[in-house]
Amino acid sequence: MTCTFCRCPQNDEASASRSWTPASEHNRKLITFMPAELDTTYAFTGQSLVAQQFNRLTVRAFAGAKIYYHPTRQRHISYHWLCDCVCGASIIVTTANLQSGHAQSCGCLQKESRIKHGYGGRKNRHSLYHVWDAMVQRCTNPNNKGYANYGGRGITVCSKWLRFEGFVDDMGHLWNPGLLIERVGNDGNYCKENCVFADRDTQNGNKRNTVHITINGVTRPFFVWGKEMGCNYSTARRRYKCGWPAERLFT
Repeated sequence: MTCTFCRCPQNDEASASRSWTPASEHNRKLITFMPAELDTTYAFTGQSLVAQQFNRLTVRAFAGAKIYYHPTRQRHISYHWLCDCVCGASIIVTTANLQSGHAQSCGCLQKESRIKHGYGGRKNRHSLYHVWDAMVQRCTNPNNKGYANYGGRGITVCSKWLRFEGFVDDMGHLWNPGLLIERVGNDGNYCKENCVFADRDTQNGNKRNTVHITINGVTRPFFVWGKEMGCNYSTARRRYKCGWPAERLFT
């Protein structure tokens, strides 16, 4: 005889003597893995996360693995890493929580988020808060669309600037509405010594993929020439791809 709820083979006598069990409870028992202890001697052979940074956490070493067994399913292995937080504390975190962004600190980030600094409220959130948050996210959050060009390239945010108050302390007096944070050295990190505020056009001109055009000995970003000459960007771009000389691109 086959069990109605999980298709497991059962004999008639056992089925007759066993009391009826609701499907939800029966299935819940089947998918429960047995508790596991952290095995610190487990030999990890996968891709190491040591020295990688995940928001406020830096992976120091592999801590071990938990192996969960199930009577009818394949075993499940959870890898754990010993991480150092910028506040000085240490914490053990799973690979999944690190890579998903669920674990961002030892817990200090959540505590600090409760501090009222006047910039982060939903109704009166200051534009500088958006500048800071975007900077941190693209350097620390693998799920951020800009991570590949920042955190993925090794660009980091200094420990002081991981706290919004620290960022304001160094840069708040230099900011004006409409300005964005800009790194002076394109391969350098976000810190006081390597950052200024700039408008969007200036920032776009400093991107690695920005095309620069030289006309009469003067070199400027492609889009800057288009604005000065009053030429449609798409038109000039098509001419550039077709190999037109620089002097005729924006005429």
